[in-house]
Amino acid sequence: MTTKLFTWLVAHLFLPLGLFASTNPGEQVKVMTYNIRHGKGLDQKINLARIAKIITSENPHLVALQEVDQKVDRSKNIDQTKELARLTKMPFFAFGSSISFGGGKYGNAILSKFPIKNSFSLALPGREKRSALIAEVKLPKSAQTPLTFISTHFALDEKSRQSSVQLINKKLAAIPHHRIILAGDLNATPKSAPILSFLKSWKNTTARKPRFTVPSLKPSSQIDYILYRLPKSDQITQTKAINDHGASDHRPLVSTFKLTDLKASR
Repeated sequence: MTTKLFTWLVAHLFLPLGLFASTNPGEQVKVMTYNIRHGKGLDQKINLARIAKIITSENPHLVALQEVDQKVDRSKNIDQTKELARLTKMPFFAFGSSISFGGGKYGNAILSKFPIKNSFSLALPGREKRSALIAEVKLPKSAQTPLTFISTHFALDEKSRQSSVQLINKKLAAIPHHRIILAGDLNATPKSAPILSFLKSWKNTTARKPRFTVPSLKPSSQIDYILYRLPKSDQITQTKAINDHGASDHRPLVSTFKLTDLKASR
């Protein structure tokens, strides 16, 4: 067999079948956080199909959503979490209520390509009723370290945000051996006190370079984050803010992780 023929066979036959996937140390998992403003775009129209299109364009494995309606009058009594799961074809989802509102509930949600073993909503401190939706995600069997995924939306005042950091850290102290990814709208800029408090025990996917997420059409500030506590062998391979063309008043933030104990054959 000539060298040229061998090279052609590798490029066109073997690699598409994934026969060399075992040479990779792990598998990538893409995470998105997106404050969807109950699907209301800058054109003042509620359009979940438009939100779903933005999400599917990135093909994430896990999505943290904020400002989600559940059977609220203003959004035609739709269960927005369930509808977005259907539109994005992400089979697993959870919703956590922050408040009762407009005949229904309003809060945070998670969409997932991995099964969600359990989830609960943690009420956060402050006069504003904010919360964190905390879910245990079932990774493929090859994963030796469990994953806890959090979608959250912090309050507008700094005192409440600081107290929220403390409460979340206290709550998660019970699972020190889990992978933990926290994603959401923290209503805080990168050098603010709540973010600096988080960074004492968390890492930030945008630590080297902020990714502006608000306002969505011409962003000039970052208040949306993906923070993490992962084994040292795991890696961040990419982080970016996505132009959603005014589908919401925030841009989604996307980070890709390489989790080293996942097999590429999923």
